[in-house]
Amino acid sequence: MTGYGRATAPLGTDTLTVVISSVNRKTLDLGVKLPSEWEDLEGEVTDKVRQHASRGRIDVTFEISGSTDGSGPAWDDEAVAAVLERLGTFARSRGLGFEPDAQLLWQIACSQRNEQRLPAVETAKAAVMTALSEALRSFAAMRAREGEALLVDFLARIETLKRHLEGVTLRAPSVPASYREQLMRRLREAGLELRVDDERVLREIALFADRCDISEEITRFRSHL
Repeated sequence: MTGYGRATAPLGTDTLTVVISSVNRKTLDLGVKLPSEWEDLEGEVTDKVRQHASRGRIDVTFEISGSTDGSGPAWDDEAVAAVLERLGTFARSRGLGFEPDAQLLWQIACSQRNEQRLPAVETAKAAVMTALSEALRSFAAMRAREGEALLVDFLARIETLKRHLEGVTLRAPSVPASYREQLMRRLREAGLELRVDDERVLREIALFADRCDISEEITRFRSHL
């Protein structure tokens, strides 16, 4: 079944987000996307997911986002200033004017962003597994709701089939008699006057009754239901 689960957990000044999504598949096809620094946790993450699902294409993604409280710069101010100084010195040494504008500052600043330093796997493990467990609970709850909806629909369809089967069962015994009436009417319309107890008519009706006997099919259908 399809499913989706999401959970977050604090990780120092950052936020760890776990997203789990799945689509239908007969076997389990599990994909885990962890930061390279935490690859040692992939085995435990996989085992945890397998406890909640045995089939489907399931993707588990771990994302880390920085805090939004404005407590620190997104880039190294000193590094940006150093690059500007070097560019100015280089331009003057070539006899060129150097007047940095906003676009140049932005390009330098983006090139000097601080690389995100993730905590060691031993430090992050508790947050990773906590967020994973919460996301799995949300994931399982959604799958359960979908399963309940499918079950209600499935049971309603079974009841419809039962009603149709009972209608067929009630009608089946009258089919040979109806065929006999149709046969005699066609014979009369063709100008052939035969009695109902004529051996040829009886033989044809008997053959038809044998061919249209569906008692075995009804029994099998009921067993499936």
